Amino acid sequence: MNGYGIFFWKDGRVFKGNYKEDKKNEFGIYLKPEGKKYEGYWKNGSQSSLGRYRKKDGTVKLGIWNDNNIIEQYTPNTEFYNMKNVEIDGNIKETNIKIDEIINQMRAIFIIYLPNTDLDDFIKLEDK
Repeated sequence: MNGYGIFFWKDGRVFKGNYKEDKKNEFGIYLKPEGKKYEGYWKNGSQSSLGRYRKKDGTVKLGIWNDNNIIEQYTPNTEFYNMKNVEIDGNIKETNIKIDEIINQMRAIFIIYLPNTDLDDFIKLEDK
């Protein structure tokens, strides 16, 4: 797959964002069922460059990632930290808009070609 998409794993994980040659690439949001979330950049399927990792308890790591590991963590509540959070928030908004467009296109396809199938039910079935 190339371009924006959303992928659901059977274990509850979800990725929404950009793909290149079937690998997570550029900006994306990765959610785990236990409440952990990575919002940031990817390269060849790995967390790479600016990213924000959130745990369910609210703990946040913001910094530079390489090969799924944080290599430089930014100090909270500094102007630079806040600026990078704003950058990530903007990318999240843009990604969500693009994913919503894809879902709406899928809804239109379902209405035309699968009129008796609800997209939300389809996604839930595929997620089991």
